[in-house]
Amino acid sequence: MNSECRILHGISEIGRVRWLSLQSASPLASFFQSVEACEFFSRCGAMGTYVVGVERHGMLKGVIVAMLYHEGRWPKSRLSARAIVNGGPLVAPDIDDDALRSLLLACLHDLRRRYVYTEIRNFHDYSRWRHLFEACGLRYEPHYNFHIDLAHYDAQKQLSSARRYELRRATREGVAVDINPTEADISAFYRILCHLYSHRVKRPLPTLQFFAALCRQPFAHCILGKHQGRVVGGTLCVGLPGQPLYEWYACGDNSAGAHLYPSTVATYGAIDYALAHGHPLFDMMGAGSPGDGGYGVRDFKAQFGGQLVEHGRYIHVNQRLIYQAGKAYLKIMG
Repeated sequence: MNSECRILHGISEIGRVRWLSLQSASPLASFFQSVEACEFFSRCGAMGTYVVGVERHGMLKGVIVAMLYHEGRWPKSRLSARAIVNGGPLVAPDIDDDALRSLLLACLHDLRRRYVYTEIRNFHDYSRWRHLFEACGLRYEPHYNFHIDLAHYDAQKQLSSARRYELRRATREGVAVDINPTEADISAFYRILCHLYSHRVKRPLPTLQFFAALCRQPFAHCILGKHQGRVVGGTLCVGLPGQPLYEWYACGDNSAGAHLYPSTVATYGAIDYALAHGHPLFDMMGAGSPGDGGYGVRDFKAQFGGQLVEHGRYIHVNQRLIYQAGKAYLKIMG
């Protein structure tokens, strides 16, 4: 590490005020790399959180927040242990290569023993530093996303004809958007989400207690579609005032009845909420990878009028044998 760079761990070492200042100044800020997100994740105890920062000449230049996951009991918990950096590093506009290199290497070094791999999911364009990420041992993987620029959004022009029809039909059927869910509503939304993740997504979810606690935060918004008082779909979005709104979790109960289109209602409800509350961008948080064939989620998201972007991901496999064993085990066991 460059002798002029100093590595900092945790909010207390980094300094809350300095972190907030960096958030305000950085063009690559995202909710998941914010001090507010880190404080919530650390406080709720639903998942582990790792935080590292770098300062140069006494000035904070970058922060990384990683969410730490594992599922089930041994051996699955060991095989699935991973660190996910949602959003990519939070960096100062004038960060230099030495400071960013020091930050990345410190993160990878600290996580190498306990976590099978570290993955950085970029929500912004980090291509100017690709050579640096790769020099630190991170492998680039292409990955799509959709961004909706809300400053110039016109639903009548940008929504596909199919999505406009679905919204009109759902309205005639009595489906309405609710942005003030009760605890019972959140539980109903969670049950639909669990069904989706267990049968199609094939990934674990945080607990209902985590979702309930998250929905009580000022930066989280649970936007539901209801039919005759019953929750039929929804989205859980997160975002800070004046920054992008992220569609973190979304689902629809397609068995609720014909012509209700719960997923369409919920996602458009979230876009409308972002427009009404001054968010400059709606981030749909992923649309698959090139070459994955007929990816239905990408096709669905494309019809809301956003821009397809490919900012990719970086992955560092810390423990290659366990990584390969984990992929095989999880494919067999689910």
